[in-house]
Amino acid sequence: GHVLFTRAKSPLCSRSPLQVGVELFGEASLDADSEIISLLIESIMSAQLPHWSLDLGHVGIFRALAAACGLTQEQERQLFVLLQAKAMADIHDWVANSIPDARQAEWLLALPRLSGGASVLEKAKQLFADAPAPVMQAIAQLQQVAEQLRQRYPEVPLYLDLSELRGYHYHT
Repeated sequence: GHVLFTRAKSPLCSRSPLQVGVELFGEASLDADSEIISLLIESIMSAQLPHWSLDLGHVGIFRALAAACGLTQEQERQLFVLLQAKAMADIHDWVANSIPDARQAEWLLALPRLSGGASVLEKAKQLFADAPAPVMQAIAQLQQVAEQLRQRYPEVPLYLDLSELRGYHYHT
């Protein structure tokens, strides 16, 4: 169905784009994630939609970093809003005023810059090597799903974004 935005995301975008969704309940495996994303890809290919790419992220990375940094719910909400806007100057100011630990500050400042092709995950592994285990687990899960999708659909443009948090309070 159509969704309505107050403002278009860019000058060439519609204020009422078409949005399609599907959910899979009762199965939390990575194979289920790959399967549901494959359903999306097959649907788009069947509809012969031009000019599209697949954007993948994992909210578990943000959740684990927020927990490691000891963010309050309000701090987490504030950072979430800034990350969604990719407001780099505001993120930098927020981190400088909210996170006294230098290493934790580095983690949060790196997050919005980790987007692009497959190399993003290798960079993330290096940057978060000393982060809590759930961060590395989420990166490994994202890497596994991305690899499965690359093998099934090598022609599909895949974009990874570790600060992509739409649906943050809902799913991974």
